[in-house]
Order: sequence, then structure tokens, then C-alpha cells
Amino acid sequence: MNAMRIVFFAFVLCIFQVASGAIATLAVGAEDIGVLTVTQLTTGVAISVCVFGYMSWANPSRPYLTALIVGVLAMLFGVLATTFVVGNMSWSEPILLVVDILALLVAIVLGVSLGVMLRRRGSTTSQ
Repeated sequence: MNAMRIVFFAFVLCIFQVASGAIATLAVGAEDIGVLTVTQLTTGVAISVCVFGYMSWANPSRPYLTALIVGVLAMLFGVLATTFVVGNMSWSEPILLVVDILALLVAIVLGVSLGVMLRRRGSTTSQ
């Protein structure tokens, strides 16, 4: 996969995660931060699994490495966008960063495994 496609998928993943966070905030409300965090985390993982699954289905060469690069770039885009909007970067709760990294790793494993499985299943049924 070339660099432009990697950046494109990272940008798409970042935009989808921001949109799902906004929708979750509108649906749940910002008053109950615990429910909001869990909702945003689960929707973010679900969207990431779908993006990583499609990536590994469409391009089977080094799917885990590609997904890791896309996920890290998407997180970096999110941090940069937040820093640009807020004006500074603060790590008020470092445990959330650990949770986000673990969620990213889970999404990568699930998404790439799903994409590889679907690609194998599609190649065996088309023969």
C-alpha cells in the first residue's frame, strides 16, 4: 500500500471517529461522562474494526503493519486537531491514553483478522 493511501485511510478513520464521537455525545448527552466515554469507545472500536477489515481485505500485503501505521496516524491526526482547536495539548487523564491505545490494538487485531478471513473465504468460494 502506498503512502498516500495510508494517509487517506488514517484521515478517513479520524473523521469517522470524530463523527461517531459527536453523534454519541448528541445521543447520550455530555452530563454522564462515564456512559459517554464507554459509548464513544465502543463506537470508535467498531468503526476502526470496519476500516481495518476493509483495508486488510483490499490489500493483503502486511495488513497488521499497515493497520498499525494507519491507527497511529489517525490518533496523531486526532491529537493535532484537538490541539489546534483547544489551543494547547494537555494530558489531564493519562489512563484514557492507555485505554485508547489498548482499544486501538484490539481494533487492529479484530479488524485485520476479519478482513483476512473474508478475503480467504472469498477466494475459496470463487474457485
